[in-house]
Amino acid sequence: MVSSYQVKFHELEKQKYPTVAEVMTRSFVTVHPDTDIYAAMNLILAKNASAALVVDPDQTNRLLGIVSEKDMLRLVTQDTYENMPHGGAVSHYMTAAEKVVFATPDMGINRIAQMFIDTPFKKIPVLENGRLIGIVRRWDVLSKVAAMYKQNNEYLKVHNG
Repeated sequence: MVSSYQVKFHELEKQKYPTVAEVMTRSFVTVHPDTDIYAAMNLILAKNASAALVVDPDQTNRLLGIVSEKDMLRLVTQDTYENMPHGGAVSHYMTAAEKVVFATPDMGINRIAQMFIDTPFKKIPVLENGRLIGIVRRWDVLSKVAAMYKQNNEYLKVHNG
């Protein structure tokens, strides 16, 4: 005899994973390539972010790169504090878009979860037709999985008594 749990589990296996579009956030920090690195640093600190996405200044949100806390730490290692560099454009410090790992809105969260496992990143930009539309965080994926687990357990309690 097949239990309702086995039936429900089989139904869940057949379902598509939620997509990145369902879990991503559209709130992110952006700067332009000519933004001063110290201005970008102050911005991410004020927004409590770990990076700023570098976008084309023509307002199309074409991703040009990412400047992270790690990239900004290069300022400290380049010289002594007394001779600290006077900044410069974000473009001199950022990781170029060609090297950036990104997601698309139609990707299943199983694929983005694997990307998080395979890379050191905690946030991944979401691009559609080369344009930045959001960012997905590890937290976003875990939150969705936890909600799905809770929903499944509630279903089982109702149907199995």
